[in-house]
Amino acid sequence: MNESNGNAERREFHRTTLELPVEYQSQAISHLKGGLAINLSEGGGLIHFVSDLPVGTELKVGILFPKEFELSRVETTAQIVWKEVYWGEDWVGYEYGLKFVETNESDLSKLKEILSDGFQANQPLGEDLEKF
Repeated sequence: MNESNGNAERREFHRTTLELPVEYQSQAISHLKGGLAINLSEGGGLIHFVSDLPVGTELKVGILFPKEFELSRVETTAQIVWKEVYWGEDWVGYEYGLKFVETNESDLSKLKEILSDGFQANQPLGEDLEKF
């Protein structure tokens, strides 16, 4: 979805562009599926999924991110507020606008850490290991 139509001015939270893996599940999906977070804020995000899900669907979402030498996750409940067909270079899927509807304080704190200027999703883990 394009921010030039005024959506950026209506947003409550600043969006941070990143690419992080996402796991999701709905009541209609019995197992976890994967996707990719393209941008996130404290209130929601732009996510790519292969699955075709209707607007209004509520999802359990896990956003995966590196923290020191481990993989950590933010868990939240989100609702699909819009969707569009997405044509990637080598796949076709859907681009979804998600609104986070329930996030506990611990996960909200982790989400804020991801969104802070200090977190860089593309920074390799263990930079000091290159010295060996």
